[in-house]
Amino acid sequence: TPEQQDYQWLLQSIRQLCNEPNQPEKYTDMVNEMIDRGLIPQCTTTNISKKPKRPNLVRVASPFSQFYNPIENIGEGGYGKVMKIQNLIDKQFYALKVIKLDKNEVKMAFSEVQCLAHVHSPRIVRYFNAWIEGNEQSSHYKFYIQMEFVEGQSLSHFLTTHAGKIESKDIHRLLVELVLALHDIHCAGVVHRDFRPSNVMIR
Repeated sequence: TPEQQDYQWLLQSIRQLCNEPNQPEKYTDMVNEMIDRGLIPQCTTTNISKKPKRPNLVRVASPFSQFYNPIENIGEGGYGKVMKIQNLIDKQFYALKVIKLDKNEVKMAFSEVQCLAHVHSPRIVRYFNAWIEGNEQSSHYKFYIQMEFVEGQSLSHFLTTHAGKIESKDIHRLLVELVLALHDIHCAGVVHRDFRPSNVMIR
């Protein structure tokens, strides 16, 4: 049973971690000390090491079937697919990107999602959630990105179906919206790097 000095040690250790972040070896030592002091329960399974492992972001059990209902496929390509889904709890519709990743692409995918989560603009599709699935033996992972569902069509589809029929005032209005969207992205410190008609939605 932990005693008063154990809790005092814990508080002091937390303060030290806050003052000296980004030192995972200290975190490992602290967890082992917490086990020894009885602050967290020790694993009773004898074949499991007491030393904690680094957090594993790869999920084997998928949350998709628990919380979402697939409605239809919106698009598909070599990278994966985009689905329209409905959340079983809030009953709202979302777009879900499912991307196939090699292990060496995970860091880049995380960086892209972190950029997306950082941008807040009425002209940018809103980001909601992301998770990754697979196991340590897999050579590929599935990366899920839950985003705002936009009822409309892509700019590339619009230009194809309205070729030669778009009035100059509509072109001007569209260009202004695109520039404002890019401005919002750049103000967040992000460069898009894949800005093209197929990635623009028109309501």
